[in-house]
Amino acid sequence: MVLPVRSALEKGWGDVDPGGLAVASVGLAIALVGLWTARRRYDSAEVAAGLARSVVRVEQEAFAQLLGGDVNGVIDLSFTADMTGRVRGATATGRLEDVVSFYRGLTPGRVVVTGTPAPPGAGVAGDAGAGKTLTALALVIGLARARADGEPVQVPVRLTATSWPGGTIEDWLARELEQAWKQKRAQARLLLEAQLVLPVIDGVDELDPGDAPGPGSRAAALMAEVNRYQLGTAPAPVVLTCRRLQYEALEHGQVPARTMALVRLDRVSPAQARAFLEHRVADTSVGRAAWQPVLDALDPPASASVTAVRPEATALRRALDTPWRLTLAATVYHPATGRQPADLLTRAGNGTLHQHLLTHYIDAAVTATPGPGAAAVPALDPAKTRRVLTVLARYLHANAAGRTEQGRALSSSDLVLHDLWPLVKARAIRLQDALLTVLLNCGAWVAFGRALPEQPSKRS
Repeated sequence: MVLPVRSALEKGWGDVDPGGLAVASVGLAIALVGLWTARRRYDSAEVAAGLARSVVRVEQEAFAQLLGGDVNGVIDLSFTADMTGRVRGATATGRLEDVVSFYRGLTPGRVVVTGTPAPPGAGVAGDAGAGKTLTALALVIGLARARADGEPVQVPVRLTATSWPGGTIEDWLARELEQAWKQKRAQARLLLEAQLVLPVIDGVDELDPGDAPGPGSRAAALMAEVNRYQLGTAPAPVVLTCRRLQYEALEHGQVPARTMALVRLDRVSPAQARAFLEHRVADTSVGRAAWQPVLDALDPPASASVTAVRPEATALRRALDTPWRLTLAATVYHPATGRQPADLLTRAGNGTLHQHLLTHYIDAAVTATPGPGAAAVPALDPAKTRRVLTVLARYLHANAAGRTEQGRALSSSDLVLHDLWPLVKARAIRLQDALLTVLLNCGAWVAFGRALPEQPSKRS
């Protein structure tokens, strides 16, 4: 094929032997068919192991971010599981460190992770910050590590519920594998056909505004797809996280996920809160001295008199009974901020602690001493950081109202880099995109024209 083409370029197409060109074309077609049939045959176990390693790397970072970048204070949350439908499990209770073994003991592996609503008088409602995403991440990392080490388990892939575009779970997984995890289409299809992917759908409660999604809600529609999702002739494994009130609303509306182990995370006990702070901020003599009033208020020593427990201590226990608020407190009262931890007791007693932690969290997170390896990172300006985060928060809030792009709902909880274009005017983005396309095409045609040899002019 090369020789006829070269001859045509040198002498003109009129001098090319048609028979030779036809034979060369047939040869090229046969070669292309051979290349297509000899394309790489992916091994499902190899592809799954590679995906599992990527999942471990990415989700370990997400796990650390949830803990404020410090994994020294992981709280070993306890939970209770209620089996519904045909789910069977070896145990009905456990702790965070046991979540992987608990899950692997379920048949089928279908789980909804919820929290326990705050008790009356706690100053906050619902189970926000109860550790649902943290638990899901612990499960994802544990299962992915097992798969990377060669164990025959499904690779967990975490999906943000608000990014569900509608349609089947399989189609959603295929899109995420290709776009978020950079799997080739053939690899994604192989994984799904071999049923080697476990969907972990995080934040079902964020699909709809309000606390009571009904039968016509997006959450109900997603539950219907989850119920249709199957493995052979049985319900397929899937993991969901959802706030307790929203899931109860789905149950009352007769649209819950069926055949599930309903995992309810317990509130953080005073002893667990004390252990968290001891490992996170009171692990030095200086830190322990500063935090001792708080430690004693959370879990007094055995020698302390019951009558000596002050009302502020009781209020503090209620205020710091979730992983989220404990992380806020440890960050806002980091030694670099100069604040005295004993102030926590006063603010818990007068009811201003929750708002105080939210108000000062950004400044404290920027001021706190960076971890190992972060010395090269330039210092952030607290005011500028707050302005930027405010813009991003407004973007997520607008997405929560149902903003879509090409039929796909934009996430209202996760910041996805290639989905941030709505932050600027859409017309400007499209104009720049069109201009760039024209310039690239013009450049390509110019380069192609220069690469062609000059045709000799024929004399008459």
